[in-house]
Amino acid sequence: MTHKIDFTPSVIQELKDRISSEKSAKIYRRLLWLDLKRRGYRQKEIGSLLDVTQAQLTNWSKLFVLGGFEGLCAVHYEDRRPSRLMPYLGTIKDHVRESCVPTLSALQNWIAQEHGMFIEQSWLSRFMKKNSIVLTKRPV
Repeated sequence: MTHKIDFTPSVIQELKDRISSEKSAKIYRRLLWLDLKRRGYRQKEIGSLLDVTQAQLTNWSKLFVLGGFEGLCAVHYEDRRPSRLMPYLGTIKDHVRESCVPTLSALQNWIAQEHGMFIEQSWLSRFMKKNSIVLTKRPV
């Protein structure tokens, strides 16, 4: 279910202003959703273009209807637990930078040996992406 949004001239202008000045990719995607909705795209098309689920688009719609731009553009990360890898971020970055770590499996095995914890590859991949860690096939 989507919520009815009234696109007044002032809402459209604020949307354009926010899109042009937004630095956060996550917030920019939310604003882009609103702009595509304003232009008449269907939820299914928007979801496909932005690579988000229909449920997420409905959540964004609800956030905007209830809280306007402030509600849509607020992200709440304070209740999330930190990754178990955060204390080792520096050593992981150093290891990847100084050693030949060609695959996630190799890094996964190194973390298990060095720090005694098994991290699933999908979580490790997300952690690396969030922390700008790039694997290399040969030492640089």
